[in-house]
Amino acid sequence: INYFFKDIISLKSIQNSQEVLTQKIHNHPILSSVSFVLFFIITTSLSLPLIGLMCLASGFLFPISWALAMVYFSFFWHCFFMIKLIRNLFKDIIHKRFKEKFKNLYENIQQKGIYYVVFLRLSLVTPSFIINCAAAFTNLNATVYSFASVISSIPILTIFVISGKKLGSINSLTDLYNHTNLIILVSLAIIAFIPVVLQNKKSTN
Repeated sequence: INYFFKDIISLKSIQNSQEVLTQKIHNHPILSSVSFVLFFIITTSLSLPLIGLMCLASGFLFPISWALAMVYFSFFWHCFFMIKLIRNLFKDIIHKRFKEKFKNLYENIQQKGIYYVVFLRLSLVTPSFIINCAAAFTNLNATVYSFASVISSIPILTIFVISGKKLGSINSLTDLYNHTNLIILVSLAIIAFIPVVLQNKKSTN
């Protein structure tokens, strides 16, 4: 989670900076919101594993309804920009480096389309970076793909944002996995198979 921003972006640094950050947000709500959205999009599009932490931070610092709106909006553009960047600038580099690793994944996305994207997002097994990279090698429309990604990720994004309210009283991110959240996550994993089953039935008919 910390990567190169270890001393800036971490659970502890956000907790320690709560008073300062909330005061700045209160004094400059629009500028703070725009800064958060841009930071979310840029860092996650650079493949830094910060989506979960950014969702938690939004719920921790902003009103829940506004935090949810910002996260959904940011996640859409994260998916859109990543797929566009890979297709137009980094396709050859990523294809050469990850060709074999992504082969089955992008072939399934190519064959099954949005159904498989929904399955991947709901199953929570494959990181967003890998899904975006694999989708970039298909002919999926970037806008449709991004909308499908947001809609299918709403449950997990919402859990993280709402859980952000507890950020001030926990010692690690694992403390957020209470029984309710675990039940929801398991349910999502089960529901994730529905699009694949529907696609298989559609293919056989």
